[in-house]
Amino acid sequence: GVPTLLRGANLNSKLNIATIGAMGKGASDTDCCASENIVALCDVDSARVAPQLEKYPGAKFYQDYRRLFDEMGKGIDAVDIATPDHTHAIIASLAMQQGKHIYCQWHNTVSHHS
Repeated sequence: GVPTLLRGANLNSKLNIATIGAMGKGASDTDCCASENIVALCDVDSARVAPQLEKYPGAKFYQDYRRLFDEMGKGIDAVDIATPDHTHAIIASLAMQQGKHIYCQWHNTVSHHS
C-alpha cells in the first residue's frame, strides 16, 4: 500500500520510516511496514515498547518526538503517527514542515449520555 506509492520511480529502494506512538496501533502499523527500513521508534513508555525494540534492533528509540526530528529528521522519509488524537496535529505539522510523508492514526470515539 502506502510504501509502494511513496517509493515512486526507484522501485528497489526502501523507505526510512519512524513510528511515533510505537505501541498499540503503532505497533501493528510498524509491523505492516516491516519490509521497509524502520529507523526510529518513539514512545513515552520505554518499558511497554521493549518488544518492538527487540523486533527492530536497528531502530533508534526516542521518548520525545521533537528530539527524534532534531536528530534524525534528514534520515526519515515517512512518519507513522499513532499517538493519542489530541497530539496528532502538532506532530503531523512538524513532520510536514520537514517534508515528510505521514500516515496518521485517528480513533473516533463517540460518547453516549443518558
